[in-house]
Amino acid sequence: MIEKAVIEGPPGAGKSTLLYGNRNEHGDQPPHELFVNEGISIVPETFNVVWDQMVAEGRFGDDDAVDEIPQEARNELIRRIVELQSMEFTQAEGRTLFDRGMHDMGRIAEVYKAEVPKNYTELCGQTRYGCVFVLDPISRFDLSSGAAATRTFTLEQREQKRDQAREIYQQAGFRVIDVPEYAGDDIDESCRKRRELILDALNS
Repeated sequence: MIEKAVIEGPPGAGKSTLLYGNRNEHGDQPPHELFVNEGISIVPETFNVVWDQMVAEGRFGDDDAVDEIPQEARNELIRRIVELQSMEFTQAEGRTLFDRGMHDMGRIAEVYKAEVPKNYTELCGQTRYGCVFVLDPISRFDLSSGAAATRTFTLEQREQKRDQAREIYQQAGFRVIDVPEYAGDDIDESCRKRRELILDALNS
């Protein structure tokens, strides 16, 4: 049985839908009942948590693109994300599934031309997951135009990001489990099969 695992995926891979399902009547997205019933805690994506904190602090606007905010703010964003990831991993008790892990932050920092903390490599060495689930992008999700907010990527670009994440975790010595799209099914059935695959692996 795996205690701590990570779920990774490019934009439009369906991570949020898989982990949380549909929003409830309050507009919240609690962890999906299948994970709750198995006693698995979900740790939200730290990028979003820190981004919201820094927006609330007035460091930049919520609609700003990461590569357009000041360099100092970009560096602080990455530093605070890594620090939060390390703290959450250390403090996690019981079975935990992390929405994105630490080891891909080096690549993300490079994309945004930001600095990683000086102890980043050391923290990566201390953060060891039982396995890493890498999701295929959902091909029917169109992120190639402005309708997808600030995240505009072609399917080919999203597949490249998936492959990069997979390679990073494999090189770090992790067991990587690919989670297919199940393109022939509707979204609900695809999510059901993906959750079953993840739960079977976590329980093995």
